[in-house]
Amino acid sequence: MSNPFEPENLADVFYDAASGGRRHEDASMSLPEMLAELVRIAGSGAKAAKLVGVSHTSFNRWRRGVQKPKAGADAVRQALRRQYLPAGKEKQIRTGALRLSLTATDIRVSSDSRPRTIRVGSHIPLPLMGRVVTAWLKGDDKRVENTLRNAIDKHYVPGMTIDGYRKGEFK
Repeated sequence: MSNPFEPENLADVFYDAASGGRRHEDASMSLPEMLAELVRIAGSGAKAAKLVGVSHTSFNRWRRGVQKPKAGADAVRQALRRQYLPAGKEKQIRTGALRLSLTATDIRVSSDSRPRTIRVGSHIPLPLMGRVVTAWLKGDDKRVENTLRNAIDKHYVPGMTIDGYRKGEFK
């Protein structure tokens, strides 16, 4: 099955891998859209409210636009990402049972440029990958991008360039 979503950067690749192929949708969603998605995933407004850690009444005020979350959209984004990355899969990533691989159409090492799948997760130290997971769950895509880019340069192949991202997977 082909992936209809083409990641644009390493944060997208991680999103793709962590969420099991979901588009990097929460980054462009408005608060009402994220709330609706959380309700859809949770099955009800009451369950969605519990995932965010607020009362059902407060959650409904957000949905009606009467009140905005004190923590902003970040609290809702974090709750969504928690649902996209099941606890069991998170544990497997943090313990190294699942390792990140990415596919791109143009991976350059020295003068060799070609499509490849690289298994960078086998080379990134587990504490560093744990920091990537934590940053992703917090919605800090810039930190995910920078940490992965630096980790690949330091622990995989220094100076390697990657263009034409296609997908990310944990295997």
